Amino acid sequence: MRNVIVSVVGAFFVFLLISGVLADKAQAGKVVLGCSLSIAKSAGDTGTIFSFLVDPSEGDDFEIQVASGSENGFGMASGETAVVSEIVPEGWRLTDVICESAGGFSLITDDENNVFVDCVTTGAGVCTFTNKPVGAIPTLSEWGMIAAGAGLVLVGVFYAWKRRRMHSDV
Repeated sequence: MRNVIVSVVGAFFVFLLISGVLADKAQAGKVVLGCSLSIAKSAGDTGTIFSFLVDPSEGDDFEIQVASGSENGFGMASGETAVVSEIVPEGWRLTDVICESAGGFSLITDDENNVFVDCVTTGAGVCTFTNKPVGAIPTLSEWGMIAAGAGLVLVGVFYAWKRRRMHSDV
């Protein structure tokens, strides 16, 4: 009977030892997320899928696909940084990038429309990338500015013609 108890207690300790080692290995591979960044796409109702390159300070680069009118995101550990850049498809141009942070990290947009993300503490944010097709039809406000410019040119031509006519009659 004593041998059975010693065997059971020994097996129990071996089981505890193996469980502790496995739990420690599981914790070592676990990444604690500190920040999450969503990438939103505004490009009209086109159904086009846009790709973004994410270059984190730790780990390999990866791509995220976002359809027009939707968003997709990724997480980062506290203290990590990343650069997010749009891979602009042919026939499109990137017109604007607006980032908003709900705390926890800083978002900086540079001249080339790259977004530098620095995860300080736990937080979330959204960066909206706006695209337009190359050679797009002007919007109503752009047509209004074109019409206003054409109207001013016509008024100038009319006054120049009237002034020239007045001086030629004398």
